[in-house]
Amino acid sequence: MELELFRHDLIQTSSCAKGTMAVLPEGEQRRTQHVVVADLSGVVQSFRVQRDDISMQFKTLPEKHKITSLSLGRGHAQRDRIFVASGSQVKGLSKKGKEFFKFDTHVTEAIRRVDVQDLAIWVSAEYVHNKYIEGRDDAFYLCPDRINDAGL
Repeated sequence: MELELFRHDLIQTSSCAKGTMAVLPEGEQRRTQHVVVADLSGVVQSFRVQRDDISMQFKTLPEKHKITSLSLGRGHAQRDRIFVASGSQVKGLSKKGKEFFKFDTHVTEAIRRVDVQDLAIWVSAEYVHNKYIEGRDDAFYLCPDRINDAGL
């Protein structure tokens, strides 16, 4: 018995960091699933899967810094919002790919993890963890050892 396998590319991207892929919640009217991927060249791509149809939703232009974290908003009205960390900056994208938010954290290290819930932004770097509320520094923690990962 011999199997014959075929290659089927869904999306082509450069190498990605850990935690830079997310699946958006399903649409209520149609059974459409959106997948978002960010890579180390600074490009964010989204494609949608609806039954057997796979199509590209959007693709951003490359940034000058690598994208090291991607997360979805955790607030009730933010579930379809995409937040990416690039260098010391956090950007918000809609599910259509339009930038609606940009925030410079002034953290000296590159951001490794970002989480957003309503007006609060949690940012983790290699040794620093910050919390911002409405763009103002609310909490700060300097860790004596390396921060491997953070979650909300």
